[in-house]
Amino acid sequence: MRTNTLKSLTIALLACTLFASCNKEKIIVDKDTLIQEMIDTLLFHQERQEGDAMLSALDSLKSLEVKMNNMALSYATAYGFKREYDKAIQLLKNSIQSSEKPQLLYQEMGSLFLFKGDTVEAINAYNEAIKCNPCYARPYIWLAEIFEEQGKKDLAVNNYLSAVRLFHENNFYKEMGYYANRALQLDSTNIELENYLILYYATENEY
Repeated sequence: MRTNTLKSLTIALLACTLFASCNKEKIIVDKDTLIQEMIDTLLFHQERQEGDAMLSALDSLKSLEVKMNNMALSYATAYGFKREYDKAIQLLKNSIQSSEKPQLLYQEMGSLFLFKGDTVEAINAYNEAIKCNPCYARPYIWLAEIFEEQGKKDLAVNNYLSAVRLFHENNFYKEMGYYANRALQLDSTNIELENYLILYYATENEY
């Protein structure tokens, strides 16, 4: 059904391009519909981790002159699914300067380095993401998980705690409770983490 819809919209756009009598308002409506279909297609294939299909959808959006925030991030994700890690990482590096949210690109870069098996560069990338935006919780979690796997409990707990504080500040209570509990398994004596977990349970009981 999705393929047939896209084919029909593409034909409609082509017809409007070829025939001068085509209503201009209809062209705009069809183009907007096609763009939305392409975005839906992109998200669908991203969820299924289908890199080639993602690249096809991204190229279509680009040809329609769609301006997407951090489009390089989506391209890099697609190349990552194809295991073309070096290509994805280089694309992100080239896009850092022009990105409105470089922390997202650094975070994706960290994940790509992890897939490559380069833990050192992954840690560097996550730290760069934190420098760009210290209030962004996700890089702390990735770092905590790396340090936990390495057996560096103090570093793991500190990074989990940084993320938990941010989740609390932004009222993300489920995430706060989950990661507080996870960090407490590494350090059961941490009073601050215990208090966050108590707060989580109190909040859950309120609802």
